[in-house]
Order: sequence, then C-alpha cells, then structure tokens
Amino acid sequence: MATPALPMVAVDPAMPRGSDEYEKKRAANQQRLADSIPVELRLPQHVVDSAPKNVTQIPRQCGLLTARELEITENYDAVALAAALANKTYTAVEVAAAFCKRAVIAHQLTCCLTEFFMDEALARARQLDEHLAATGRTVGPLHGVPTSIKAHMPLKGHRMDLGTLASEAVVDFDSQAIGIVRDAGAVFYCKTNQPQLIMHIECGSFHGRTLNPRNTALSSGGSSGGEAALLAMRGSVFGIGSDIGGSIRGPAAFCGVYGFKPTASLLPRRDGLVGGSAAELTVPASWGPMSQSLRDMDLFMAVFSAAQPWRADPRLSNRPWTGLATPKSTESPLKVGFMMTDGVIQPQPPVVKAMEWARAQLQGAADIDVKPFEPYRTQEAAKNAHTAYFPYGLDAIRRGLEESGEPFLPLSEWACLS
Repeated sequence: MATPALPMVAVDPAMPRGSDEYEKKRAANQQRLADSIPVELRLPQHVVDSAPKNVTQIPRQCGLLTARELEITENYDAVALAAALANKTYTAVEVAAAFCKRAVIAHQLTCCLTEFFMDEALARARQLDEHLAATGRTVGPLHGVPTSIKAHMPLKGHRMDLGTLASEAVVDFDSQAIGIVRDAGAVFYCKTNQPQLIMHIECGSFHGRTLNPRNTALSSGGSSGGEAALLAMRGSVFGIGSDIGGSIRGPAAFCGVYGFKPTASLLPRRDGLVGGSAAELTVPASWGPMSQSLRDMDLFMAVFSAAQPWRADPRLSNRPWTGLATPKSTESPLKVGFMMTDGVIQPQPPVVKAMEWARAQLQGAADIDVKPFEPYRTQEAAKNAHTAYFPYGLDAIRRGLEESGEPFLPLSEWACLS
C-alpha cells in the first residue's frame, strides 16, 4: 500500500507539465521515492508550509534527530568521521542511521534526492561493524563513511538516469569509480538530483527542482545540484559529483560546500555514463569530490590514487596523488593565475570581494607565485564548447522527449543552442 504524499517545500514556479501519460509515470516515480521514506521521518506539514527561505536550521529544530545524531551529522567532516568510526567512538550503524534521517529531512526541504535506500545502508553498516569487531581493522579509509552519489552514476541494484524519465533504468553493476569507493568501506544510502540532459547550471528534472538550502528562492546550481544541497544541509558528509563545464564547481559555490573538478584523466570514467556522451569526444567529463572540507577532497583523491585505477583503464594517468602532502618549494613556487573577469561577464560584488580576499591571502606566501590571468576570446570559446557538448544538435534529443511526452525545458534549449 502506498504511503501518503511526502510533505515538500513548494517550488515556484512549478516544473512544466508534460503529457498525461508522462505525468502519470512521473507521479509514480515520485511516489516510489516517498514509499522508501519511513513515515516517522516525515516533517509535519506545518513545518514544511512555514519553512523560512534559509532551511539549514530545520534539521536541528524539527525534533526528528536525537542529540547524538545531531552531533554525528554536524560536528565532523569525512576525515574526522572516518577516524571516529575506526576508534569505535560511533558504530557504522548509528552513523548510517543519522545521515539517512538527515538526508530525507533535507529532501523534504530542497528536493535533493532521487533514490533512498536506508535498509540497504544499515545492512552494509552492520557488516562493517561486525568486520571491525572481529578483526580489529577497518575495511578501508572510508570504513562506514556515508557517501551520496549523483543520479547518473551506476550503482548495482539501483536506478540511474541521464536527466530524463525515458532514460531511467535499474543497473546490475557498479561503475569502476563506485566499486573503488565501495571497496574503501563507503556506505551508500541515496542518490541525488541532476538536471534534464545533465547539462544545466541549474538542477530541475522529472524528479523536481532542487532548491538552495540557504535561500530556497535561489538555485542550488547544476548539474550536481542535488549533491550540493544535500551537503549544505549536512545530510551527507562525502559526495561524488561530476563536472564537464562547471557541474561540481557551480553548485559547490552556490551552496557553500567544497568541490572541484579534477583533471579528466585522473579519476576513472569507465562505465560512468551509461550509453556514453558525444560531448566526451571533445570535452572529457570528470568525476570529483563534493564534501565538507579541503582535507575531505584530498582523502577522496587519495582513495582513488591508492586503487591504481589505470590498471583497468589505460586512459588514466598513473601519476600518484600527493595533494596536501605535496612538498613546497621557494625555488619552484606554485603558480596561481587570477582571472577577475572573463571579459564578457562582470562578477557580482560579493564574488569580486571573495576573489580579492583569496588573492591577498596567497600573495603573502613565499612558495606561491600569484599572477594575473588574462582571458583569451572567452565568448568564442564558450560558444564552441556548447557546440562540442551537443555536436549532433537537438533533433534526436527533441524526438526522444516528444515520444515520451516529457517537456523540453528552457535550459535544455539554451544548453544545446547557445
């Protein structure tokens, strides 16, 4: 029997409607997610109806999380949480339960999830606790760390999609990257929203529109907007996003979390995008970390480097990751270029202020050489990049959406034609 509809903060304007058949399938999809969320973890309707624009404090105030669960979800980054799990300050089960509860609270306030599987997460966490109790050793550097992933990433036994309802399917394998993170001890418990076609700097799809937790009248960014919103709500401590033209960097900046796009040849992409993408013939995408701290991102990269993924995918660089342990040298300083404007768009004053602050911090360091970076034909480069993203044009995409009855969103048109 289906559970009642999940209380959700209203989106204004609402997502465009498609055909009646599409809307029926979309409603069934959303009901499936609602059915996976225990009734006892649902926010009271009055809390949702009266939610302020900044919803980040509601998990602490709503009464659904215990004091210990608030401690677990608010006081640790992934590095510290992994250490607390290793020394048995917390069990993997109680950590998984805390983040599962906070994730669904976050979803009701921001529409950040596409799938939720608490029972599976708790079963995995119990196995990890039993292993630690029996051997005295962790499974790996991510032992028991709750890890959220973007909707398009293949996770065995779960749904993935390419930002359209017609592309949604259950996969029976882990991609190479997911397998590495799983082997390192991660506990998967949810997947997060992305835009239609995965190519917007917004985050609206058949799953709904993800809102910015710090101001729900604003965008969470895209395409990894669901990850960014979940992290900003402290519903995740360790997330995996993907980026080809800003899809980690944009939402991380919008929501105030950590994230970056590694060089495309560093992290495994094998089996990462079911069906492939023509864009990758010219502009390779990269998976990357989204997290709560700089050292979390370093941990993320170190996990992949230690797994030596180039042995399975010869396209990858075999250069070891040194990250925060990279030796500093005044003889060969790190070169950092600052581009304060691209010559086309003038950043808003808060962005300029932040850039100027960062530049001032770096200019005083003896082992860093700060230089101005002048953009070259930026507008032309951006136009060419958009062409490279969709080299076959719109016709096949539009036909596919028309056949399924899904509306072609305005930002899809922009992403394909700009």
